[in-house]
Amino acid sequence: GKDVRINQVGSNPVLKQTLPSKVSNISSSEVGISSFRLSWKNITGSSRYDITIHNKTFHTNDTSLLVSSLNPGSVYDVTIVAIGEENNYGETSATYTIHTYQILLNNQMSVMCQQQVHLFTGKIFK
Repeated sequence: GKDVRINQVGSNPVLKQTLPSKVSNISSSEVGISSFRLSWKNITGSSRYDITIHNKTFHTNDTSLLVSSLNPGSVYDVTIVAIGEENNYGETSATYTIHTYQILLNNQMSVMCQQQVHLFTGKIFK
């Protein structure tokens, strides 16, 4: 009723707040077959970040995120948005693309495994 109308009169301090800047300097590390870590530059005035990866959104108030349970040898598109104290959303970052590693099962790997098996069985029968 009245209270709501009174609050709407005059300047609204929320509207005067500046939006958080666009997230930049996105990088990846610890890339594996089913996981990777994303990092980005801290945005002043942000209280959290929303990270969207293939229609799934993760929330963090840190400037890095470890993403796991991914598919090997796949391409993932990432966007990040900084969210301010008053739940005001900044501009979405440019899309960052990352590839998870493939599981490699080649001759070198099988030779390595065979050698390890021989060494192992050799130790048992000594």
